Amino acid sequence: TKDLARAQEELVTRNQELSALNSIATTVSQSLDLEKVLDKALDKVLDVTGNEAGCIFLDGTEGKGLRLVSRAGSLSFFECQQSHLADADCACRQVLHSGQPVLVNDSSQCPILNQMAADRRESVCFACVPITSKDKVLGIMNVACSSSGCFMEEDFKLLDSIGHQVGLAVENSMLYQEAKQKEELRGQLLNATISAQEDERARKSELRKLEERVLGKEDELNAERKAIEKTKDAQETEK
Repeated sequence: TKDLARAQEELVTRNQELSALNSIATTVSQSLDLEKVLDKALDKVLDVTGNEAGCIFLDGTEGKGLRLVSRAGSLSFFECQQSHLADADCACRQVLHSGQPVLVNDSSQCPILNQMAADRRESVCFACVPITSKDKVLGIMNVACSSSGCFMEEDFKLLDSIGHQVGLAVENSMLYQEAKQKEELRGQLLNATISAQEDERARKSELRKLEERVLGKEDELNAERKAIEKTKDAQETEK
């Protein structure tokens, strides 16, 4: 029946989605190096979705806008001149603020979309998906396609789930880097403390040697004074 066929089709789709998510999770868990994680994740995303190009931007620090950290393919939206601007009015910034995925297929959403289409002589669109972890948007992932109808609702659900998987990997990598930096700083402080202690011991050793030399000179002076006094007493006795 139609209902059974629809149920079987949905089951197949769901299994494919779970398989894709498991593949992404396996990929991003293989390293804690942020660039390696994102490069491998993006390659795997394009592999499991069948899309031709993509890129990942992370939210910059200190209001510096988006920062391109990974790319695959050659579409020109990777060279977006607005990405680094904190006040840019484009789809990427909107997704970063809203946390909701969108289909970008109009130049009002992306100023360079027309140029992309002109370069390729065909219509171009891309899905802009938030990279999230614990309700925090860490960046965005763009997955491009050369046809405005290439993304279905199921694709957005899958990409949104992938965005969560990648977000967890990004957060883990950031926590690892933070812990690594703290450990390096702790090591530097420990080395500085040990060096200061060694310098202090050396200073005290020099002070002790100086005191010993001073005391030695005092003893010599006392001995000379006594010898002079003894000589003087002897001379007075002879008189």
